[in-house]
Amino acid sequence: MVQLLLHFIRATREGNWELHLSSTRSMIPWYFAYDRVNYARYLPAYWLEMCSLQKDHPAIYAEFRDGKFVAQRQRQHPFSQVACDQVIEQTVNRDSKTKGGLVGFSVNKGAVHRWILSQHERAAITKECLAMAGNEPSSGQKKHLDESRMKQDERDVKK
Repeated sequence: MVQLLLHFIRATREGNWELHLSSTRSMIPWYFAYDRVNYARYLPAYWLEMCSLQKDHPAIYAEFRDGKFVAQRQRQHPFSQVACDQVIEQTVNRDSKTKGGLVGFSVNKGAVHRWILSQHERAAITKECLAMAGNEPSSGQKKHLDESRMKQDERDVKK
C-alpha cells in the first residue's frame, strides 16, 4: 500500500498521466476495504471518465499526457508539481481566510457575496502589508534541501 501511495505522489510530482491513472485504479479497492464511501463511490467513475478521454476528448487527453493536469509553482525545483486543487488551497483559499472563517456572517447572503467579490482586494492588501513589514515570502531553498536537514536525514536512515 505504501508503494501505491508513493507511485501516486510520484505521478503528481512528475506530471505523469499514465502513472496517475494506473495508481488511481490500484487505489480503488482500498477505498472500499477501508469504507471510504465517497472515494469508493466516485473514484471508479473518475477513473472511467479519465480513461475515455483519449477517445472522447483527444485534445484534453494530449494536454494531460503532457503533464498539464498538475501545476508547478516553482521552476527551480523540477519534482515539485502539485495537484491543482492543492494549489488553489495554498494560494486563493489561504488568502481568503478570515479569523473565524465564514462563521457568523454566512447566514447573510449579501455579506457572503461581498466577501467573495472582495477577496482578491483583501488578498492584495494583505500581501502589500506583509511586504511593508518586511515579511515577504521567500523563494529560498526548501527546508528538506538544507545541508543540516540532509545530514540529519542521513543519520536517521543509518539508524
